[in-house]
Amino acid sequence: MASQYGVDAISNRKAFEFLETLMRRSNVGFRDEPPNLLPRWKSYADLATSSPKRWMDAYLAAFAVEAGLELVSGDTAFKAFADLPLKSLV
Repeated sequence: MASQYGVDAISNRKAFEFLETLMRRSNVGFRDEPPNLLPRWKSYADLATSSPKRWMDAYLAAFAVEAGLELVSGDTAFKAFADLPLKSLV
């Protein structure tokens, strides 16, 4: 089954294999959650409706802002976070 991006879906097992390969690369780094992540995440995700996509986008945006990082994405939904340093690929 292909996604809206034209990429075939993979199993969770294959996704973890990919992640493990990615984590071994020397040009990939990882960060711990920033200390003030939770309050910003809550403010970004505070909706009166259910929205799993907004919940995850809010987490990523809050992480980037609190860690002082630029978020690079092809998802225009991140433009909703006005204070997010965003490099949009679309």
